[in-house]
Amino acid sequence: MKFVVALLLMCLGTVSLSQFSLEPIEGLKDSKSQINVVMISADWCNICRVNETKIEQKKYLGSFNSDQVRFFKLREKHADPIVFNGKSYSYQQTGLNQGVHELISHFLGGKQPTYPTFLFMDFQNKVVESWPGFISEPEMESLLNGILNQIEEPDSDNSN
Repeated sequence: MKFVVALLLMCLGTVSLSQFSLEPIEGLKDSKSQINVVMISADWCNICRVNETKIEQKKYLGSFNSDQVRFFKLREKHADPIVFNGKSYSYQQTGLNQGVHELISHFLGGKQPTYPTFLFMDFQNKVVESWPGFISEPEMESLLNGILNQIEEPDSDNSN
């Protein structure tokens, strides 16, 4: 009986964790969250996997919900074209088994990517902050709170 209860609790825990899994980048255009976080990653990047695991285990989220924050993943070798803000972006091969997706180049302004890189976007998908490299739980929470405060401040100033 204890085994069945433990198994049920594990399954329920997995279901609740799925709310904050990294979603495919294609869903970004339909997001209604206040902050959209895009994690730019590479398959070979161990730090990317650590950050991804922490996101999926809700370790970065504290008291945030999906109306406030959603996470998306863009792999360096994403094979399919992506339409973003009305323009189509594709994977560009630069050598034998090398290349980068044009959307990554667009987001980074043509700079060489660092993996992972986190892009924090407002509800209009404009980049308001970026973070290259590993990000700790306190750093992520601080950035998210700071961006949410910036988003909410203009409304509170207008109501006075």
